Amino acid sequence: MKKQLALTLLFASATLSAQNTFEYKVEVISTQNRPHEWACEPSVAADPNSFHVVAGSVLDQVHANDFPLTSDWTHSTLTSTYGVYGDPILQYDNAGRVYFLHLANPSGKAHQEGDWLDRIVIQWSDDHGKTWSDGSGIGHNPPKDQDKEGISVDPNTHTLHVSWTEFDKYGEADRRLYRSRIRYSQSEDRGVTWSPAMTISAHEGDCIDDDETTEGAVPAVDPLGGVSVIWSVNDTLWFNRSDD
Repeated sequence: MKKQLALTLLFASATLSAQNTFEYKVEVISTQNRPHEWACEPSVAADPNSFHVVAGSVLDQVHANDFPLTSDWTHSTLTSTYGVYGDPILQYDNAGRVYFLHLANPSGKAHQEGDWLDRIVIQWSDDHGKTWSDGSGIGHNPPKDQDKEGISVDPNTHTLHVSWTEFDKYGEADRRLYRSRIRYSQSEDRGVTWSPAMTISAHEGDCIDDDETTEGAVPAVDPLGGVSVIWSVNDTLWFNRSDD
């Protein structure tokens, strides 16, 4: 039996009274049921200075709206010379640029070619999702695999902070030979270039992509510019912080 999956978002559609009472409705913005392209892993970002909303879903789908001025969504397919494959993460900065992070698939043959997952990819749009840059790569460290990224943007400096999981070889069960760790990099020019990736986790996990894998790294910037990253491994949450 075929499954038909729909990506839905809940939005406030209109102000109904002076007491700021809102009417909410659920809208279907995407329905996909193609091999390796399901309406899943959604991410959404809202411009802090306008009504623009941009969403993403697997593998390479972009959905844009200037809600609440319109109920119409525009849909497009993201492309890059680095390839586009899964884990979409979207984030706006305070200057109106929206970033789309995802996994790499330069050969277009995921699960078959060795360059799959060879870096984290970040692309950006300065027109709220209408057009996108080709992007830049983060953490390229062959033959290791880069996966499961997160981003935070400093609202004052526009510095981008990205953390993710590095696998010695994704899916391998032998922990004596293959391990995972948390990596971090930053960009001070809004995504064009990136600092050399560094390992910020003290303990390594396996590469199975399960409870004993070091993954789920999410960064956050505090009001003083400090950066915190949290992740999990072995049913335990781990935390690291930098003030510089």
